Amino acid sequence: MIENGFPLKFVDASIKKTLNRYIDKINKINVSDGEKKNEIKPIKDPPKNEIILLDIPYFGKPSEILSKRLISLAKLARPQTHLQPIPRPPRSIGSHFSSKDPIPKDLQSGVIYQINCSSCDVSYIGKTIRQVKKRLEEHGAPQFNITKPKLSSLSKKSPIPDTTNLRRSARNAGKIINYSDDKNSFDEENIKNIRQSSVITQNELETGHQINGNDWHILTNDPRSYRLEVRESLA
Repeated sequence: MIENGFPLKFVDASIKKTLNRYIDKINKINVSDGEKKNEIKPIKDPPKNEIILLDIPYFGKPSEILSKRLISLAKLARPQTHLQPIPRPPRSIGSHFSSKDPIPKDLQSGVIYQINCSSCDVSYIGKTIRQVKKRLEEHGAPQFNITKPKLSSLSKKSPIPDTTNLRRSARNAGKIINYSDDKNSFDEENIKNIRQSSVITQNELETGHQINGNDWHILTNDPRSYRLEVRESLA
């Protein structure tokens, strides 16, 4: 650098700066090595045993003996595994039998249903939060096509009491009760208006095909109306 015309002070300063940088680098390496030697390593926890839960039927003393034998076998096969049998009571006999009559599909509510055309491959998917038979009547299905509920053996044996004169005094027992037909006439008029706007009725008028009121089935059930709308859009 002197031969190239640099002053002596500049050359000394450059050498000093380079030496200081080298010394600092050496000191950092030594300090880091010392810290590593003096570093205290954390003590690792011993590995935990794997726990396996096993349900077994509870029958008193035999279940306790079975639990102990299973634990012993698990320790011999896999020492790092802890088997924990859980005795549970078996299902009752009554849980295998239903005392309630099954609800016919015509009387179910909150459903997505599908009706098929008897003359072509066209099908209609709809929803109703009411009983299906009401919706089928609005589509034009005759009332005699609605299936009647099948009674179970328990219902057949139980007589149905006559409640005609229930809680009526002797003075009013012989009087004839007249029921108004206004509600029935309103329902018939309402069903007639809905039937005219039904998609199934429009298809019958356009194609001349006949929709079979008995050729239908339930796709899914849901008691909530907003969920029915979502499921109908996905069907």
